[in-house]
Amino acid sequence: MNRLESALDSPVVWVAGPAGSGKTTLVSDFVRSRKRPCIWYQVDERDVDPGTFFHYMGLAVKKAFPENKKHVPDFSPESLSGLMGFTITFFEKIFDTLKKGSLLVLDNYQMMQADAHLHRLMKRALSIIPRGMNIIIISRKSPPKELVGFLADNTMAVLLWEDLKLTLDEARDILVLRSKYHYSKKEVQHLHEITNGWVSGLTLWVHASLFSPSAPVQAAYDTPEEIFDYFASEIFSNTSPEMKHFLMATSFLPKMNISMADEIAGTQNARDILLNLVRQQYFILKYGRLDRFYAYHQLFRSFLQARALDTLTRTELNHYRKKAALLLIKNGDIDEAARQLIECQAFDELAELITTHSLTLIGQGRHALIIEWVSTLPEEIVMKNIWLVYWLGVARLVISPEESYRNFEIAFQFFSESGDVLGKLLSWSGIIDALALQFSNFKGFDKWIQVFDQIKKDYLSISDEEIQCRVASSFFKALVLRQPHHPSVEMWAKLALVRGNDRETLNMRSWTYVRLQFYYLAIKTDTRKLEEIAEELKRIAAAHPYTSPMATINVLYTEMVALQFTGRLQQSLAVLSKYRIVAGKSGIHLFDFFFSMHEASIYLDMNNVGKAARVLKQMQSHEDVMNPWVKSFYYFQKTRLGMMKQDCSGIEEDNSKALALAEEVGCHFTILVCLLQKVYVYQARGLREKAGILLKEYFDRIENRESARDHFMGLLTQAHLFFESGKEKKGLAALRKGLAIGKKHELLFNFSDQPAVTAGLCMKALSENIEVSHVQTIIKKRNLQPEVPPVHLDNWPWPVKIQSFGSFEIYIEGHPIHLSRKSPRKIFKLLKAIIAYPNDKVPAIWLMDSLWPDADGDRAMESLKVSIKRLRKLLGNPQAVQWKKSTVWLNPKLVWVDLIAFESINEEINRQTSDPRSHPFIRSRIDSAVNLVMGPFLEGDDSLPVFISRRSELEILLAHLFQLALTHAKSKRKLVKMITLCNKTVSNPSLSQAIHQKVVAWMSKNGE
Repeated sequence: MNRLESALDSPVVWVAGPAGSGKTTLVSDFVRSRKRPCIWYQVDERDVDPGTFFHYMGLAVKKAFPENKKHVPDFSPESLSGLMGFTITFFEKIFDTLKKGSLLVLDNYQMMQADAHLHRLMKRALSIIPRGMNIIIISRKSPPKELVGFLADNTMAVLLWEDLKLTLDEARDILVLRSKYHYSKKEVQHLHEITNGWVSGLTLWVHASLFSPSAPVQAAYDTPEEIFDYFASEIFSNTSPEMKHFLMATSFLPKMNISMADEIAGTQNARDILLNLVRQQYFILKYGRLDRFYAYHQLFRSFLQARALDTLTRTELNHYRKKAALLLIKNGDIDEAARQLIECQAFDELAELITTHSLTLIGQGRHALIIEWVSTLPEEIVMKNIWLVYWLGVARLVISPEESYRNFEIAFQFFSESGDVLGKLLSWSGIIDALALQFSNFKGFDKWIQVFDQIKKDYLSISDEEIQCRVASSFFKALVLRQPHHPSVEMWAKLALVRGNDRETLNMRSWTYVRLQFYYLAIKTDTRKLEEIAEELKRIAAAHPYTSPMATINVLYTEMVALQFTGRLQQSLAVLSKYRIVAGKSGIHLFDFFFSMHEASIYLDMNNVGKAARVLKQMQSHEDVMNPWVKSFYYFQKTRLGMMKQDCSGIEEDNSKALALAEEVGCHFTILVCLLQKVYVYQARGLREKAGILLKEYFDRIENRESARDHFMGLLTQAHLFFESGKEKKGLAALRKGLAIGKKHELLFNFSDQPAVTAGLCMKALSENIEVSHVQTIIKKRNLQPEVPPVHLDNWPWPVKIQSFGSFEIYIEGHPIHLSRKSPRKIFKLLKAIIAYPNDKVPAIWLMDSLWPDADGDRAMESLKVSIKRLRKLLGNPQAVQWKKSTVWLNPKLVWVDLIAFESINEEINRQTSDPRSHPFIRSRIDSAVNLVMGPFLEGDDSLPVFISRRSELEILLAHLFQLALTHAKSKRKLVKMITLCNKTVSNPSLSQAIHQKVVAWMSKNGE
């Protein structure tokens, strides 16, 4: 006891010793005497299946702490894809349930095979034991190789056979306590030597000596098992025939209550017999307080089973095994019942057990058990009960969808021939699920969609709501993925979304919401529906008492998609992070690739090439295990990345792989986006003719499709091609038509484009006032930033706009900052100084000298730092003001200044004046420049010399522009506007006089 208590200084204690060495007794006595809260789990050979282990361990936790509401998660089919993650979550919940000082005991751990996956899972579990809790593992063997590492860092302490052996004094005390015979010191020493300190051997000697006091003392054996068999034989041979019969018959039960013992042994006094065995400590254990159960010690049970094999006939053995199986089934132990039925080859009964309990086993994630049991059945038994083939398909669905498909196909054929309506519908639904999980051949749906038309009357005839939901969900899935323009798609979605309170129904409904969202994204083009679907699923899951990890993942997926395609890209990345936490805790990693695809897409939409490249590089290492559909998207995003990096070396090959895989899978939406991407690839490589031909093919394919998104994407691509070919009018027509569709359906993304291309199209649209509000939304939501900022476009949705002509104004996201007397004047003066400086980048030393002329260098520098920090805060963006290498400037991608725009347009006009063909363009640009001038530069502010000198320079530019405007003016209205502005902004008399002379000349020429 004391050694065990000392060993508990380590989080894990491994108690190892031969059978009957007192391991279990030691630990159980310790738990009882020290009053330690405990979960006791008996490991057996069935635990080689992780689903079985987690199921029964979960039951043990709930039984030990029924009042605790923080139950461990149920093992589900989805958990098979990420056992390690599920293990972590499972044991974390156990540790949350336990109080400080609690124990988790794993008894009979030697039942695990050397290569059992459970060792690797336990390695992870043992690494997260919180302080103040312990796991005790009881085994006949030393720790397996997976766990020996815990010995090195003292995480695990070990009690071995040498620690458990009886001392000579302990042996003497047991003999005095258990036997009426008085043993001499020499006899005690002799018994201690031949039993080698083995407590069970000594106990057996006490019992055996009642029948043959002398014989055992002469015996010596090499192992405890041999000693046990010898002494047990002595005891067993001297019991009555009735007792022998009772012991052998009840040994077919791993544990029993009194009624089970009476029934299998054909007795009516099992209570007396069992209690007497307990009192005599006759290698039997008693469990429970209210529902009493008894179990023989494993060594004793093995001995009795061996005797039964030697003594009973084959018929008698099968009789007891079958009877035991029926009692076990009645008492809920179907695992042991199946083992007994397999032993006695009661295949009809085993088949019935499988068909009766498969649904429960599937819900527990114990697929492997069904596959194992069915594999033991002769083929004629399986084909006689075709439901076995169906359940085999269900069990294989997550593990091997291809084999599952074949099972469901055979089941469907037999159910159809036999007229079993439920079997026919369920196996048809299984076929659809198996095809979908393969992600490789959506074309296969066509056949089964047609078949469903033939069995629809069967669907309408059933009243089981759960089966209706399952079948409707499968049909909706097939239609969305293969025939999305089927006229009854939305009707089947409604039928699939029936109400239900069980976890399985919620799982199905959550999948339906995912596919319904895909339908509205890719086919119906209803952006608002994306958000409605995500919110509705989130609400249902929150109110549901049995929300599974899979349903939670689907909630997060729909939320991420809604955020991504409504332009809230940063928020969608936050949801993706939540998914990774859920996947890690639940161990469900089936959809990691899909989330990674969205992550890469989001980063590309954000023009974050570096992060997108990292995501795709991580995926590349798993390319060999990707299913064809995911791999198609992978190559699609890889092509986008190549084009954005302007690396055309591999983009055609990657796009060809994406398109070929999309064609192979047969999802029309994927085919279309890959086809449209090839247009961009050809265009990037200068193959304009090929690009045009392929774009025509794209429009031919979508001609009869109702998807507004398809037309939106095609028209924007067409506009891009026209502009690149110099066909301005055709480009504007396509752009106008495409953006009209985009505005109507609130579309922000062209899946195949590049942010730079979209930014260029948006610039064109704004310069022509095409769907301005929607285009501004696209720019803001996608954070589009052209390589060369479009300073000539004041309707570009600049985060910050500054007006320096006339009154000084600042606009943040379109809203003015109202300046008051309490406004930070120094900050505004700093901003004005940065704007007024003749060059884009302003020396920090000049700013310090201009704004803090009386301060010393360090103090001026500190004042500048503080002021820039405040200016950034004022402008609402830390990137708005840049400071690097002793120069300060305004970020031209975020901050628009009318002065910079005016100078840029003026330079553009000067470059074009020599070309007569550019007169319409010049007139347009003159109008743009003139519209910027609201008055004199920094009107009324002479606080810095640079403001005055800059104002004078700009008067010269303005005068030149006004004179040029008069040259190109065609209306008196514009002339009047020019004169008004001239009077307001040009204070130099000679410049003003020259302009007025030009006005008089223009009026004379035009008869005014």
